[in-house]
Amino acid sequence: MIDLKEAIDKAQEFIMQMYGLGEQLQVEEAILSPDKKSWSVTLSYFNKIKAPNELQKVLGLQGTKEFKRVVIDSENRSVIGLFNKPYDRSEAA
Repeated sequence: MIDLKEAIDKAQEFIMQMYGLGEQLQVEEAILSPDKKSWSVTLSYFNKIKAPNELQKVLGLQGTKEFKRVVIDSENRSVIGLFNKPYDRSEAA
C-alpha cells in the first residue's frame, strides 16, 4: 500500500500532466478511505483572471482559488477519479 507522501506525489504528478500546473499546486488535504483502498488528495491552485472586468478591477480581484480532488488506488498508484471540487465532508462519514 502506498503511503501519504506517495499519494500526494502521484496526485501532483497527475494534475501537472493534465493541466500543466507546476509549483502553483498546494496540498489542501489527503485522506485514506476507511477501507484503505484509496487516497483522496485535494490540491488547489490560483487561477488568474486574464481580462478582469471593471468590478473585478475596482475590488482588486485577481483570480480564483481552484480545487482538484484526485482519487488514487492505494495498491497500484493508479488514478481512479478526478473531481473539480473538494468532497463534501458528509461523504467521509
